[in-house]
Amino acid sequence: MTYNNSRWQRTGEKAAKKRAAALFAASGLILILVLVFGIPAVFKLTSIILNTRKETVSQSDPTFTPATPRLSQDFEATNSAQIKIDGVADGKIIVELFQNSNSQGTTIAGDDGTFSFDVNLLNGENNFTAQAISSANKRSYQSDVYKISLLNKPPKLEFTDLKDSFEVNTTPYNLAGVTDPGVTVTINDHFVFVDASGNFKYSLNLNSGDNKVVILARDKAGNETKKEVQKVMFEEGEK
Repeated sequence: MTYNNSRWQRTGEKAAKKRAAALFAASGLILILVLVFGIPAVFKLTSIILNTRKETVSQSDPTFTPATPRLSQDFEATNSAQIKIDGVADGKIIVELFQNSNSQGTTIAGDDGTFSFDVNLLNGENNFTAQAISSANKRSYQSDVYKISLLNKPPKLEFTDLKDSFEVNTTPYNLAGVTDPGVTVTINDHFVFVDASGNFKYSLNLNSGDNKVVILARDKAGNETKKEVQKVMFEEGEK
């Protein structure tokens, strides 16, 4: 009994290793294709694979189940309210798009399986999914969620004690402020850590005399808020 269990265990381990090796090889192949040909080419390859299914089963056949569509996620955020969402599914299949669980209508995929929708984004986060529908009204699984945020306002950029111009006599000077979560902040072209609540702090090494400080906050959609201040640093004993 022990021998049989060990043999089955070894067999299972070998099978698991083969699956892991195959998955690793497939992941490596996809990465190489992306690096060499780019994402659009790989996306088109997916379309070809989806359309190599057996053509002996027509859409009207009750046993036909459409493949789950795939949406092409080009970016996470935008400042444009109108965008186009592309995807790939079975060729000539009906595709329905959902925005925050609300239907945005249907379209018919082309011969190569590609489809697109023109949509209007809502302020904040928008969640899109797609579903394929056969002529026998059989639906595929919902696609993975494509999340995109509409950000059409410059990010917040506030400071706890910063004025347009003022004097300090210590260096480094600790500059603290707050912006919107997920925003990138640079101070004099140096990236600053921003926590989950949007708070940041940076130590400025100032020189004697005028010190120009440029603070830039940029969100994922490319919106920017920029502030410049002229700080004056006095060496000890100068005042």
